Amino acid sequence: PNPYASLPQMHIFTYDLGDIIRGYSPELEGKAFNFSEFFRTWTGDPQKDGQVVVTSLIGEFVHKGDIEKFLRLISTASDDNFYPYSTEEYREMFRHTLWMIPGVKEAKALSKMLHDHPIFKFFGIANVAGEGDDYEETHIQDALDLVKKTIKEYDYSITRSCGKFTPGFTIKEWTACFMMSGSYMTGAASYLQTIFRVQSPGSINGKAKEHCYVFDFAPDRTLRVIAEAAKVSRKGGTGGTSGEEERREVMRKFLNYCPVIAISGSTMKTYSVDNMMQQIKHIYAERAINSGFEDSSIYNERMMMLDKLDLEDFE
Repeated sequence: PNPYASLPQMHIFTYDLGDIIRGYSPELEGKAFNFSEFFRTWTGDPQKDGQVVVTSLIGEFVHKGDIEKFLRLISTASDDNFYPYSTEEYREMFRHTLWMIPGVKEAKALSKMLHDHPIFKFFGIANVAGEGDDYEETHIQDALDLVKKTIKEYDYSITRSCGKFTPGFTIKEWTACFMMSGSYMTGAASYLQTIFRVQSPGSINGKAKEHCYVFDFAPDRTLRVIAEAAKVSRKGGTGGTSGEEERREVMRKFLNYCPVIAISGSTMKTYSVDNMMQQIKHIYAERAINSGFEDSSIYNERMMMLDKLDLEDFE
């Protein structure tokens, strides 16, 4: 029996942008896509920007061309992609969505680009990214009102947040969350608090909301967070066969209620327990190799146990 039967089923899709847009995966982030660099804006401070920029560029994206390519990618139909706004059918499924962006300036710059986009210019944009530390809990109701007003006035909408108010939001019309912020080290609690905002029950246009979706563009981060949430990542390797099987059973239950689909290029695959655990182990192995074995995560008793086949692959 499913204890969450009254809620829409959640599906997580991961996309490997590293195969499409190069240069945003520094070693300190592991393999995860670096959203902070990707969405970085010009500040006018030569020290922060790395160069002197003209005043008209302040507030604009540093990597504007790549972001235009990304927006074009997720909204253009082709025979070999499954991006969320690429077809009319998908756009109908994702009329109202939540986009997580690294910060306030980034959210503002993205608004401008969305308004100039041939598809997204028809969307209502609700920006609930707070203005600094003074934007406290008393403004949650204002933000909720803005989101509800935008959804009421537009057939399609995008709510943008940089994370402050996601635990306080429950919007039944949201059917998807786009994770475009955070890093490889994003904590499971914060990540799950965010994505479960779209799992609220509700009736949309007279139809029960049966499914909701998460689109994450940092696959390794996704796997690590899910593994941590399912209590299998970095478990002690002292449990022997029974400990390994227990971890697999927990993961099987998790994937039963929340399937994870990986998309790389034109290939789409659903994660099973075995290939998910295998990839999590490979993440640690690659991080160890890339860091010259200086990565502290591999030198502790909580590292997942590698069996004989894993060791042969590693060697």
